Amino acid sequence: MGFFDMLSAEKRAEEAQAEDNELNADDMVSFMPDPSLAVTREEAMAIPSVSTCVGIIAGTMAALPVRLYRTRADGSVEEVVGDYRCRMLNGETGDTMTGPDMKYAVTEDFLMSDNGGHIYLDMYSRKNRIKTLRYIRSDSCACNIAGADAVVFKEKVYSAGGMTIHPSRMVHVLRASRDGVTGSSVVTQNAAALSVAYHTMLYERTMIGSGGFRPGFLQSTKRLGKKAMNALREAWARFVTSGGSRALVLNDGVVFKEASATSTEMQISELKKGNSLDISGIFHVPEQIIQAGSTEGAAKSARESYTRFCIIPICSQFEAALNEKMLLESEKEDHFFKFDLQELTKGNALERWQIHQIEKASGCRPVDEIRREENLEPLGIGYVNLGLNDVLLDPANGDLIIPNMGKAVNINDLPDSTDTGNEPPEGGDNDGGAA
Repeated sequence: MGFFDMLSAEKRAEEAQAEDNELNADDMVSFMPDPSLAVTREEAMAIPSVSTCVGIIAGTMAALPVRLYRTRADGSVEEVVGDYRCRMLNGETGDTMTGPDMKYAVTEDFLMSDNGGHIYLDMYSRKNRIKTLRYIRSDSCACNIAGADAVVFKEKVYSAGGMTIHPSRMVHVLRASRDGVTGSSVVTQNAAALSVAYHTMLYERTMIGSGGFRPGFLQSTKRLGKKAMNALREAWARFVTSGGSRALVLNDGVVFKEASATSTEMQISELKKGNSLDISGIFHVPEQIIQAGSTEGAAKSARESYTRFCIIPICSQFEAALNEKMLLESEKEDHFFKFDLQELTKGNALERWQIHQIEKASGCRPVDEIRREENLEPLGIGYVNLGLNDVLLDPANGDLIIPNMGKAVNINDLPDSTDTGNEPPEGGDNDGGAA
């Protein structure tokens, strides 16, 4: 080997050593996720308080039966008993899912997906009648706006499973929609809050997975090259994640220095409680209901707040979608679907029977109607309670019924209360004076 060849070999070795000693930011510290990044639906559902709230709300909606009502000509409302559409919504859909399962899935999509919840109406080919109700996952159905003017005059077109679906065949339930095509899910509206809660959970998992090792750094008195740095970092990561079950031998001059505890680490428990309260407020589910796991064990004020601010708005969106797509054009004027919210009181037997007692005493409902609602055999009593102190008036014809006296009179036949029976004779005053 010549002299110049030796110089070239030494130069190449120095360049290789210099390249090995080049370090960047990724070599100095392990990658940590950015808490500012938005979480996905799956990541949000991994947060315990989120999955609990979604489960409570969806479970409540699944348990509420849907009724069909008709408005009579006189303005009174009666339930249409035995309609096949209610039977499908509450029981057998004709699909692989039951009615409660379908309502549970649609509610979850309504809350957690911008695409909302979808129910496909499978119709008979030659009959204006629904054959089956088929739930479609939110990520498997697309809704687009068709037409030249997509700002004012919007027309929707659905596609799922490789086929185009007419809007009249799709029950579409959206949350906080501005165009009737896409909504604004909880994940989208509260991305920052859910991201903080999710990364707090990841931080806690990392602390537990590390076997209680506090964060810190390794300090070396000698300069380490890139290969040595990578090897040391990988060995230390395996040692920490093993929970201390493995041994790690540090070379001379390499020492571990523990990092000081941050305020976030010291207040992790308070931070988790704050995140849980924020999430319960996002879903309008009182903290008492989350702790109890159901509405039955919560206070009455918490249940009323949950029903008013959480369940009723969701029911309104459902009912509007059902009335739009599942009613015939001839029925839309006087028929409507509605969730039976009385099922919410069935969790508390005492309150339920107190309500029945008030309804019976006030004459609002007969005994057999109440027994039928409680799945008890009717007694053949179709009467309503009336007190003997009540006076009944029929405004249409003016008939008065006085049960306490056993009389029935007409208000038009009663004498005028201003009539004293001393009317003056015609032609003059009755003052006793002379003409």
